[in-house]
This record gives sequence, C-alpha cells and structure tokens, in this order.
Amino acid sequence: MLPKTGIEYLDRVYNPIKGRCPTDCWFCYMKRPPSSWSVNTNPTLRLQEKTLYDHFPKEPSHIGVGFNIELFHPEIPREWIRRIIAVIEVRGQDHMFIFLTKFPERYAEFDFPKNCWLGVTVTNQYDRNYRTVEFFKATKGKENLLFVSLEPYLEDMSAWGFNFADISWLIIGALTGPKAKEYRPKREWIKRHVEEYRIAGKPIFLKDNIASIWGDKLIQEMPE
Repeated sequence: MLPKTGIEYLDRVYNPIKGRCPTDCWFCYMKRPPSSWSVNTNPTLRLQEKTLYDHFPKEPSHIGVGFNIELFHPEIPREWIRRIIAVIEVRGQDHMFIFLTKFPERYAEFDFPKNCWLGVTVTNQYDRNYRTVEFFKATKGKENLLFVSLEPYLEDMSAWGFNFADISWLIIGALTGPKAKEYRPKREWIKRHVEEYRIAGKPIFLKDNIASIWGDKLIQEMPE
C-alpha cells in the first residue's frame, strides 16, 4: 500500500524512483536528516519495480507522485516517467495524482490522464519570470488541472497576478529547517494572493507552516 504523508493536501505518496535527488536545492527537506539517511546507503537513481506496482488505496485519494525526488530532472529517463504514467492510467482511475516540478518544460514530453494535476514550484522572482513561462508553454493544450506552489515562499511575489484562465489552484508555504526565520514570508504578501484568488473565485491552500504568520484560520481549499 502506498504510504501516507504529512503533506497536508495529499493523502498518500507514490514514489517509484529511488536514490539521491539530482537537483541541488539547498532548501530541500529530503536533504536533511532523517530523510537523507536511507538515501545515503543507496544513492543510485533507479526505478523500483516493487514500488511501481504497489497497491493503490481502495478509497479515492489525492496522491503525490515523486515527492521524494525531482521527478522531471533531465537525469530522470523519459521511459521511467512514461512507465509511471502508464500505471496511473491503468490502475489509478479512482484517484487524483498530483505532480509538482521545478522543470516544467518536461511536461511537454508526456500525455497525462485527466486525473493528473500538473504543478510548478515558484520560490522567488527568477522562478516567477522563467519557470511559469516554461510551465504555460509545456502545458498548452493539456486538459489537466494546473496549479502553482509558492513553497518555500522566499521573496515577495505578491504584485504578480496569475493567469486565472489557466491556473486553477494556488498553494503557499514557508521554508522549514535551519534558515526558516531568515526567509520568513510576510503576512501582507500572503494576504494579497488570498485577496486575488478570492476575487477570481479560485481555491487556495495555506500550509500549516505559515499558521503563525497568517494568524487567522488557515484557508485550505482543494479544487473540485
């Protein structure tokens, strides 16, 4: 059975690719103990057959795909990702599968079932200016739900409006770990996004790690 997870908007995670993530993200939680301990014993990237064909839950679930690794990094073979998508298409019709990447240009290489949500991670101004452009180009014409995850929210991006015709969901979260206080987002940044999404009538999800910043009851909405 796929393992449960502490990620608030997911019920379970589906992580068939094992090994050390090739992306050098200084803020990645997978690079901190205890997450990294098992990786250190077997760092080789590999598609693990046992996990690939693991049992999906009986109840309809939101399942994160590749949340232990950057699934769409250039070092991840296209065939591995295609095999994962094929399993989802055949065995996962009752669930929603959530993909999230820092390499959104690779979405263009694959055809995803409609029950796959495609997201892009945006943490700062550079991401805002580059990744979102690549994200929209790569997902043009796809019928999947598209979303943006501002996590960790490292720089003020509240003046930037999203294309509401394409983006159906926004996630906001803060950095965790040793430098969390140094990169703490401000409430007014988050508030502008919330107001923007309220006007647009789109769902927004504020993660638990910004509860002390937000102050009020967290808004944790899922797309229908």
